[in-house]
Amino acid sequence: MKCLRAFALFLFGIVLGVSWFPATTSAASLSIKNETVLANSVVSEEKLFEATVNLYCRIKVGNKEVSSTGSGVMIDSRGVILTNAHVAQYFLLNGEDSKLTADCSVRTGSPAKEAYEAEVLYISKNWLDKNIDKSAKELSRGTGENDFALLYITSTKRGKLPAQFQAYYPGVTMQLDRDKEVVVAGYPAGDLNFKGVRNKLKALTATTTITSLQTFESGTADLISLSPSKIASSGVSGGPVVMSGVVTGIVATMGTSKKKEGASLRAITLPYINRVIQSESGLSLASLYTVDLAARAKQTEASISTEILSFVEKQIRVSR
Repeated sequence: MKCLRAFALFLFGIVLGVSWFPATTSAASLSIKNETVLANSVVSEEKLFEATVNLYCRIKVGNKEVSSTGSGVMIDSRGVILTNAHVAQYFLLNGEDSKLTADCSVRTGSPAKEAYEAEVLYISKNWLDKNIDKSAKELSRGTGENDFALLYITSTKRGKLPAQFQAYYPGVTMQLDRDKEVVVAGYPAGDLNFKGVRNKLKALTATTTITSLQTFESGTADLISLSPSKIASSGVSGGPVVMSGVVTGIVATMGTSKKKEGASLRAITLPYINRVIQSESGLSLASLYTVDLAARAKQTEASISTEILSFVEKQIRVSR
């Protein structure tokens, strides 16, 4: 996460997270080139761009305004979005149960434009529980463990909602191996300032390779490391890692490499996300969004305590 006081991830590298931009940030330019070279013929560039979204929030704190930006991917044609918990948490600030109100939207296209409104469908209970009492400094040393959430599109900012959304479905049973090529997509912010993120943020893709598989404690492939890529930047967090036409992971952390070819990315895997959801709720990932989405979102909202909302607000106040 990039902010006035960055949320970073150093156990495996720097967390990409939500990028924070104060309205007074000095101007800069984005120097990331589009590396769109498809790793597999079944990965359609056009469809991947349509399924990848930018999650953008503007929040007024006192007499100042900050914005956050992250990425996500549609995993169901009804408009269900998979992203990171630290990206989705700001969608909880609706102004009814929280003191701060976040004006959040789902943006699409390149450059990103406001398209839809969304609500939190599910956010990892483990992530909330393990981060609720941590300081910003402690958060900066996270690992991406349990860092996932689901949003769902509720309404449109312009025009009519489509009958179906373009989606890349989750590969919860995919076999992950070293040296396999994957495609990563997202909205890297690079050096864009507040206005740049609002008006000039572009969707990019890059082909990269799985260099290693890591585990949190289960002995399974929970986290994959990817070879260096110039798409690696704040704002890509939550973006999809696609292999053989399905989502195999979402970007969570970034290495600290300053190599010419860019930094390396780490992604939590879909099999891992599915297992955590099963342990938290007794349901599979798919079971969370094959029901009444509005009812599921209300259930999630009811489970969020004022203590958690206060935690989210505290991080915003500190970051500004």
